[in-house]
Amino acid sequence: MARLKLNDGVSLKELGLAILELAAESDQSQGANREAGEKTIRDMFNGTNEGGDPANPDISFVYDTAEQVHLVVPDLSSKRGKPAASALDDYDLRDIAAEAMGEISVRGCGK
Repeated sequence: MARLKLNDGVSLKELGLAILELAAESDQSQGANREAGEKTIRDMFNGTNEGGDPANPDISFVYDTAEQVHLVVPDLSSKRGKPAASALDDYDLRDIAAEAMGEISVRGCGK
């Protein structure tokens, strides 16, 4: 999580809308529409770094169903240690992030 870099000119809102559109269509279609939606999202991240290598890790799509819910456990291996102090620390962003993670996990992102 939080290791992807959007291409210049692509907004978080555009990404969110593409993900929600893919979710809305995925229960009605499997093949070409799903692949097209995934390609649209992948193309939002297809930039390269200064050395010409891909700027982002591989992206995998996993679809929840009525019978199965996927909980994504984030890779925090590069987040060890204490971050630099910030004025935002007054708001204890860890609490906000934890609450958001729990809310999305239990209630989903559609309600």
